[in-house]
Amino acid sequence: MFAAWRFLCLGACVQVFFASASTSARRPAPAPKSFPADGETRRFVEMPGAPRLPEAYEASWMRGCEQHKAFVAAFDASGGALTEAAWDHACRAADALEELAVYKLDPARQLMLYAKLVEVYGTLSRDADRAAKAAQWCVQQAVSPGCADAYAIDEASPKDAFNTAVSSAITYYRRAGDAARAEATRALANKHPLAATRYDRVDQTPKVYFPGLTARRFWDPDAFDVVRRLKRAYADPATRARMLAEVDGLAARGALARLVSPSAPFRPPSAAADAAGAGAWSELPLYDGRRFDEAHCALCPTLASLLRGPDGAAAAELGVAPADPAAPNPCGTDVVACVLRLAPGSRILPHCGVTNRRLILQFALRGSDGVTFTVGGDARGYGGDGGAIVFDDSFEHAVAHDGDEDRYVLFAILKHPDLA
Repeated sequence: MFAAWRFLCLGACVQVFFASASTSARRPAPAPKSFPADGETRRFVEMPGAPRLPEAYEASWMRGCEQHKAFVAAFDASGGALTEAAWDHACRAADALEELAVYKLDPARQLMLYAKLVEVYGTLSRDADRAAKAAQWCVQQAVSPGCADAYAIDEASPKDAFNTAVSSAITYYRRAGDAARAEATRALANKHPLAATRYDRVDQTPKVYFPGLTARRFWDPDAFDVVRRLKRAYADPATRARMLAEVDGLAARGALARLVSPSAPFRPPSAAADAAGAGAWSELPLYDGRRFDEAHCALCPTLASLLRGPDGAAAAELGVAPADPAAPNPCGTDVVACVLRLAPGSRILPHCGVTNRRLILQFALRGSDGVTFTVGGDARGYGGDGGAIVFDDSFEHAVAHDGDEDRYVLFAILKHPDLA
C-alpha cells in the first residue's frame, strides 16, 4: 500500500533533509574494552537475520545508548530539571549516534537508530542551533520503512510515529527559522494516503489534524459560559480574596508538581530556578475529563467549584474523555483542568498541541503582567489578572514571561464549538 507513497516522497526527503554526513562523517571513536549491553542495546547489536556490524560502528551505538541512559539518570536525579550534566550526556549521545548514521544499516536497525536520534534531539531541540538537526532526523524517521506504516488517524491510534515525526519536524524547522523546509515537510505529510496529517497550513500541525473544523487562533473568551462565571467570581472582592488565598496556599503547601518531560518545549530562567522546589513550570491537576481529583479540589475549593455545574459534574463546556480508554479522546490528554504556575523569565517555546478537536482556556489568577501569549504569530496578553484567553493550541503557540512574579492561571480544555 505504501510502496508508491514512499517512492513519491523520496525526492521530497532529499530536499528537506540535507544529510548530516557533512557534520558527522568522521571515523567512529575506538571501542572501549566493554559496554553494558542489555535490552534495547543488545537487540540492536544482535538483530536476528541481520549481519554483524563493524566493531567501531557497534561501539558507536553502544556508546550512544550508554550516554542516553546517563542523561535519563541525571534528569531523573534532578527531579526532572535539565541540568548541565544531563545536557552534556544528551549531546554526547547525539554525537555517538550520528557516527553510526553514516553507515548503511539494515531497515530494522535503521528504524531503531532514527527513533533514538529523534528521542535525543527532542531534548536538544530546546537549543535553536540544534532545532534544524532535530527536524532533519524527524524527517528521516518519517520516510523510513516501518515508520510510514505506523500512522495515526485519530487520538487513540495505537501507532503514531509518522504523525509525531512530521509534526515535530515542522515545529523544529520553524523554531530554527527555516520556513522553506517547514513547508516542504508539510507537503510530505500531506502525501501520506491515510495519516491524519493533511495540514492546511504550516503553523497548524498537531499530531492529528481533522480538516473542516473552524480554525481560529484566538476565540472570544466571553462567548463561553465558564469564562463568564470565572470573571464574575473574580470581580467580587470576597470571592477573589478566597481564590487568591487558595493559590497562595498551593505554593505554601508544596502542592504543585513539576511538569516533567525531557522533550518539553520549555526554557527556564536559569538551571537553579528550574531545579528548586517544583521547578519553574508546575501544576496541580483538578480534572481528567472523567472525574475530579477531590483531594486536589479540596486544596482550592473556590476555584474547583467554578468548573462544576449545580449537580457537581463538570461544566458543560469542559472537555470530556470517553468512558472507553481505548476510544479517541478529543481532549488529547488526561489533564483537562489544572492550576498552572510559570516562573518569571521562563519561555514556553513554539510548539503545537495534540489535536485540533479542542480549545484551551487560561484564566489569569495572579502575576499576568509581562506575560505575552503568541498563537500563530498573533501576540496578546491576558488583559491583567482576572482576564482570560481562549485559543486553539493546534496552532503553533509560545509564551514569554517577562514579568516579576510567578504567573498562576486556571487551565482548562474546552470542547471545540463545532463538536459540542
